[in-house]
Amino acid sequence: MHAGYWYRDRFFPPIAGGSGEDEPPPDSPSAPRDDPGSEMLRRELEEYQRLAEERGQALAARDAELASLRRTAEQHRDAAEAVQRQLLAAHRARLLAEHHGRIVDDLVQGDTVDELNASVARAEAAYNHVAEQVRTAAAASVPAGNAARTGADLAMLSPQEKIAYGLRNGR
Repeated sequence: MHAGYWYRDRFFPPIAGGSGEDEPPPDSPSAPRDDPGSEMLRRELEEYQRLAEERGQALAARDAELASLRRTAEQHRDAAEAVQRQLLAAHRARLLAEHHGRIVDDLVQGDTVDELNASVARAEAAYNHVAEQVRTAAAASVPAGNAARTGADLAMLSPQEKIAYGLRNGR
């Protein structure tokens, strides 16, 4: 009887108390055979390992490229947002200059050009409303002009009142 056994092309000697042989005799049925099929499998395994390593390296390179592209995309997004803010500020300044004196400047707001344009109508309506209130208040508190300087209507006074009036006014 032989000592040890073969498993997956490796020989395992007995643990203790065996015969001390490192390998079984070559004619043993448990000995590996150098058949062409096992050599072909070994070559295929090496080829698959090489392909797996190449594909792993390619994936690592693609991951690095993807991370680089994501950083670049983030930079472009930030630049686009900055340009959008500048565009909105310039458009708002143009609207304020165009409608100067006819709108409430603080009401011209928005995150898009369309929102800015729509807010101009609201700002103009608010300005007109406030202007109308000021005009109404001013008209109610200030006379339209100076009254004509005419003397008192003496026709309605009695003769005694006419004399008293004349003495008071020094006439």
